[in-house]
Amino acid sequence: MTESLENGKDADSRIQCLDFLRGFFVFLALWQHFGFYINYWYVNYYQGWSYWGELFEAHAPFVNIQISVDSLSHLAAWVFTPWVSQIYLFLAAFNLAKPSSHKNKNQKIAVFCGLFLLFTFENFIVAPNIGEALSLYPLQTWMICLILIFIVSDKFQEKGIWFLFFTGLCLSILPVDNLINSFEQMGREYIHTNFEIDARPHYFLSSACLGYLFGRSWWISRLENWKQWLVASTILILLWIIFGQEFNVNPSDVFASEHDQAKNIFGLFGIHGIEILIVGTFLFFYRKGFDVRIKFFNWIGRYSLLVFFLHRIIFTKIIMPIRMLVYNVWEFKIEAHFYEFWFYILIIVFCAWLTRKLRILAYLEGK
Repeated sequence: MTESLENGKDADSRIQCLDFLRGFFVFLALWQHFGFYINYWYVNYYQGWSYWGELFEAHAPFVNIQISVDSLSHLAAWVFTPWVSQIYLFLAAFNLAKPSSHKNKNQKIAVFCGLFLLFTFENFIVAPNIGEALSLYPLQTWMICLILIFIVSDKFQEKGIWFLFFTGLCLSILPVDNLINSFEQMGREYIHTNFEIDARPHYFLSSACLGYLFGRSWWISRLENWKQWLVASTILILLWIIFGQEFNVNPSDVFASEHDQAKNIFGLFGIHGIEILIVGTFLFFYRKGFDVRIKFFNWIGRYSLLVFFLHRIIFTKIIMPIRMLVYNVWEFKIEAHFYEFWFYILIIVFCAWLTRKLRILAYLEGK
């Protein structure tokens, strides 16, 4: 998220290990997203018979069949799903704690609002129906959380963020989901049966707050209190292991349980413990002079919003139609193997790199 605030122009002062983490987590997110779209490709996303005409005949036997992901993709989803999207928001809020982050306040709020609209428009491009086009998904919710964090930190400083953090934890105990379910049901009655409030703000609020608080500890004191954070992380993870609920992933619907751990307080404890442990460990080594940098992941991390914006559009509108034609020609059946997903991720990253290399966005802006 740093690039949304600083336009990626401060490469010399960037903390490379955080770009690496962000890039690695985006890689995992794309892997999971592609798994989900393959799960439901012949149910929701193949565009229907009229789109393909006679070319679709070869695919007709697969209509309404959900395709399960392979064992490695299933394992990765089980390990990373509960906390990967949360830790990305954690890192975004981490950057908001910079002392310089509150310059040009109105402009930054406008940027977050613009990004919310951008990813809403993206929904309209990739969604198979109006219900999903108008649904609330993680990227939109992240912008809501970041706007809230930014405003509260500006008005009430760190105390306000601590209040928000504990509010987020308390909301996991209260029957907030029941209220949101009522609004969701109204949307399904008046808009479309597929409308959903998927990424509910209270699932993510405490991660955003904790990211800000952890970032403040870093930007002010370079984590001099790292031991206290480590102890807190250990306690949170242990509470999750002892009292948390079992987490499972359905290989034919990898998104079905995406937010399950964030729906209860012990699940949130585990998520927050992992966030502190992973980010804190990388920053600890960074402070000792060892920065982690792998060019591929760091590039993704630096331009993560561009990659996020392009990946669903290119996958659903370009890669998969070509993939269907590949089956027509060579009978190479559409399956959910990790090596295909990784290849598709390479294509997405290449397209993002080409967009920047050829300055396509600058030309579109008339520059």
